[in-house]
Amino acid sequence: MRVTNRSENTEVTFGDVLPANGFIYNQSVCLKIYLPDGKPAAVAVETGKAFCLSASTFVKPINLEAYYL
Repeated sequence: MRVTNRSENTEVTFGDVLPANGFIYNQSVCLKIYLPDGKPAAVAVETGKAFCLSASTFVKPINLEAYYL
């Protein structure tokens, strides 16, 4: 997977991140997902672990591209 930082110096709130995009939070590349009850959460790409973030948490948006070999 290639990670491209779309806006290195600009942070947005977690609530503004689209599910199809990614973000960097605490030095981890993450995807935004929705839990079965509709609450937004994050999945760390490297570990696959999910965790909740509040909508007001600031993150750095990135573009993610996956390559299958």
